[in-house]
Order: sequence, then C-alpha cells, then structure tokens
Amino acid sequence: MSNNSHIILGQIIEDQKDELEIDATVSKFFGNFSALQLLKNYELSYEEIEKGDVDGTLDGGIDNLYIFINGDLIDWTSFILDDNTESDESDNLLNKKFIREKYKRNIEIEVVLIQSKLENSFNETAIIKLKSTLTNLLSLENDFEQYSTRYSPCILEAFLVLREIYLTLIPRRCEVLFNIYYTSKGTDVHNNVKAQAIELEQLVCEKLTNTTAKLEFIGAKKLVDLYQKIQDIDFELILVENTISNNTSSYIGLINIKELFKFITDNTNTLIKHIFESNVRDYQGKNNVNSEIANTLRTNITEDFWWLNNGVTILSSKITPTSNKKLTIQNPEIVNGLQTSSEIYRYFKENPTLLTNESINEQRNVLVRLIVPSSDEVRDKIIKATNSQTLIPKSSLRATDPIHRQIETFLKTKNLFYDRRKNFYKNEGKKPKEIISIPFMSQCLISVIMQKPDYARARPSSLLDDDTSYDRLFSENTPLNVYYLLSYYGKKIEDISRTINDLEQSQSSDIKFHLLYSVVALTVRNHRPNKGEIDILTEDSISENISTAIEITKDLYISLGATNKVAKSPKFKDDLIEKVKKYLEENP
Repeated sequence: MSNNSHIILGQIIEDQKDELEIDATVSKFFGNFSALQLLKNYELSYEEIEKGDVDGTLDGGIDNLYIFINGDLIDWTSFILDDNTESDESDNLLNKKFIREKYKRNIEIEVVLIQSKLENSFNETAIIKLKSTLTNLLSLENDFEQYSTRYSPCILEAFLVLREIYLTLIPRRCEVLFNIYYTSKGTDVHNNVKAQAIELEQLVCEKLTNTTAKLEFIGAKKLVDLYQKIQDIDFELILVENTISNNTSSYIGLINIKELFKFITDNTNTLIKHIFESNVRDYQGKNNVNSEIANTLRTNITEDFWWLNNGVTILSSKITPTSNKKLTIQNPEIVNGLQTSSEIYRYFKENPTLLTNESINEQRNVLVRLIVPSSDEVRDKIIKATNSQTLIPKSSLRATDPIHRQIETFLKTKNLFYDRRKNFYKNEGKKPKEIISIPFMSQCLISVIMQKPDYARARPSSLLDDDTSYDRLFSENTPLNVYYLLSYYGKKIEDISRTINDLEQSQSSDIKFHLLYSVVALTVRNHRPNKGEIDILTEDSISENISTAIEITKDLYISLGATNKVAKSPKFKDDLIEKVKKYLEENP
C-alpha cells in the first residue's frame, strides 16, 4: 500500500526529471537521483554523477559506482592501467604512479555502491545478486577475462581499477570503506533481507584486508529528507581577538585551530566540501608542504601555529560582524589554505579526544584573511596571487585566466553556462544539458582542434599543463563562437550517443569525443578541422553528418574490441582519422 512518502517521492522524481530535462525512463533516472541525494556532501557535479552510472545490461546488481581516496573522487573511467605509457606523459596521468605519489599516509579508500529499485519494498534477490558480483570481482586471484560475458565492460573496468588502487596503497596500511546503499520506496526491511545484508558486509570484509563494509537501506522517507536538505550558505566564524579591518569588505584575524575545524566541518565532523570547491589547488598529497604542516601540528605544541604557517584566505559574498570576535560569513570560499585546512581536519579526525575532552586546552591559532571581492575579475586576481607561492599544477590556475571569463560571458548569451566555478550553475538551478564544465570544454577542443579524442577520453589535464597545447586550445585569438559551437555540438553528441544501436551506454560514452571529431571533420570536409572552418558553422550544420559519423566511428570501435581501453588508444584515433579522410576522398 502506498503511503505519503511514496507519493511525495514519486512526485519529486517526476518533477526533477522534467525540470532537469532528463531523457530517460523514471526507473532509469531513479538511480542517478538516488546518487545525487546520497552523495550531496561530496559536492559532485551532474557530469561526475553520470560518470558513475553503470546501470544497464550485465551490471551485476550495481546501478552507480564511485571511488574516493581521502575524499577525492577518482575518475575510474579515465584511469590508465597500461604500465607502458610513455614516461614523459606519466606525471600527468591518473595511474598507479600518480596514486602512489599523491597518497602516502592516513589513506582511506571509499567505495560507494548504489543499487536502486523503484519498487515498494526491499527484496532478497537484489542483495543476493550483489553478493555474487562482489564474490567474483573482489577476489584478487580471479582473472576478469572469465567474466567478460557475465558483466558489462564498465563494471569490469571499475573493479579492475579498484583492484589496482587497492594493491598500490595497501602496503601503506590504507583503510577501505565500502558504503553500499539499497534505495527503493520501501519502508520496513524483512529480517531475511537484513540477514542477507549482514552476510554481504561480512563477505566484503573477508575479501579485502583492512576493510569495513556497511549496507544501508534507504527508503522513500529518507530520500525525501535528503532531497529537502538545503546547503548552508551562512557560516559563523569565532575569532581569538578582535579583527583588524579598515572597511566592511576585508578582515584579518586569528582563529583557534579547533574553531577552524568546526568552521570547515558539519555536525558529524565531516568536511564541508563546497566551501573548497573554488580552490584552484587540488589537495596535493605528494607535496612536502603537507607533511611539514602535519608535522608542525603533531610536534610543535608549544609554538603558536600561525608563526609557522601562512594561514587561510576566505572569499565571501557578504561578511557581517555579529560581535567584536564573531563574524557571519555568507557563501565562504577557501581560496588559499586548502593544505592547511586539510591537515588541521586530519589532525583532529585522527585525534578525536582533542575535540571532546574539554580539559585539553588547544591554544594554537591560524591566521585568517576574509575578503568580499568587488567583482569576478578581482576574485580571480586574488585566487591567482594567493596561490602563486608554491608549485602547483598549471592546469589548476587556468580557470582564472581572462579567456575563461570571456567564454563564460559569451556562452551565457547562447543560454549555455560555463562552469568556471564548479557547481556554481548547478546550485543556480541550471539544467545538466545547459552546463559546460571546463573539463568538458577542454575535451571538446582537444578532440576537434587537436584531433586527439583519445586524449580527451583519458588525459585532458596533461595537455592543459603544457603551455603550447593550452595556448592553442584557449587562445584569445580564437573566435568565441568556436568555443560555443564545439561545446554545443559536444552536448548534442553526448545526448545522441546514449541511444546508439548495438552499444551499451558505457560504450557510447567511450566514443562520444571520437564522434564529435568525426562529425565536425565530415561537416567542414577536412580530416584536420581548423578554427576558421568551425567558426562559420551554425548550430544545425552537423545534423546531416551525424548518422555517417556514428556509422564510421561505431564500426571501427567494434572492430577493435569495443572496450574502454580501445577508446583511450592512439590506434583507434589514428585509424579513425584515416577512415574519415578516406570517406571524404571517396565522397567529394
């Protein structure tokens, strides 16, 4: 029998599907809807949520799968498993070498598995299927080739990447956490189903050393509650002494490191990721600076922390003093001091008694600067200036370049929204198909302008770190219309690729950037498309070539094996360019 929660959830799902203009059945959409609610605190973009969507034929009972290391989302679809990758590229690739260098201590691998059934109850069959999958794919001795007809390529790839990450980091005594969610419209869970869940948790723990597993049943009421949870935008900052300020838009002060921990965490002591999203520096676990900060926290108990640390810079849309030592910060963005904040977070997480034992008097402080920028341009200048002191990847600072503000402004006139600040437009309520992320824009440009869809599929950051490649892709001499058209075509191809005959959704996703290259090359009638040729096209220019592009690209992809590895290979790219060239010669 339906109850109020069932009815409310059903209405929410229908409304969200229509509002976001998702072209999928309600049952199919339920998986990604569940992931959006369950992973709200992870601040994933629509793009990142969709990359974890493995629902389909031979999915092994898993609808969504995500891997995190120390809170960082690992894009397993772009992970390079081939140890023979050229050495000059390896520093910029997501591979075992990168993982080893970035994560050296206090490592937690978190695996999130979501099984979503738009049914009125929880049943044993779903868990039994998942138990079988995990028995097979978590057994380290098993050769995945034997399961090629039992599980989809994306499921096998995800677990192969997980295996590689686990074997790479387990010598460093990493901890593994499996968070498994079973979502439905159900309310009560039968004892037999609970027993199956316990057996599944035990199975996972037995397969992998240092592993904790938990299966949680998420029913209609819980999903509704998660959906209605609103992100906090007002934060309270309590300082040690009065602030220094000469106006209402900038403040300097000292904050106790325990108070900073409270500022950056929620009531469950979980890191609030969205206040770090605008930070241009990824948490560089391999950076010696982090080790020095951690060592300072552990050993320099008598020296004030701020004597030895540059502090934290926070941008805000509005700052309101509520007392001499207390400020209300609206929409805070920590744009410098991520390393400091992360190490302070880890310090208290590893020593929870320091938070709960009131007899321990933590007297160390950190310097904090608070600024309300007068414009986006000023904001970008602050970010660039405050992040220029230490060596960080060039690609991390690219978003502050003027060209990206120009692209954002131009795309707005075309009803597309360039997400220079991750999730800014998602939080503004824009639809997934309207949002163009910097990674997606880069992938479109790399595919067409550089004719490297294999790089777009697996390693766009390696080209963004290279000045020559970056200047070619994001030159102020490039007509803004080129950025618009390629991102518009990219979204159109992404949508069309979901329904390609004879391919699973994951396979279609594998070749979407190859398709983009093919259709543009066919349209401009040049297997090496250039910006001038693209600039004169219109939104509808590629329409008559889409079917041919799909036929050429799909047939070649299938002939080479139709795997993720094929999509990342130079051979597929080279053969595709030759095939497009030949087609153009034979069809003048």
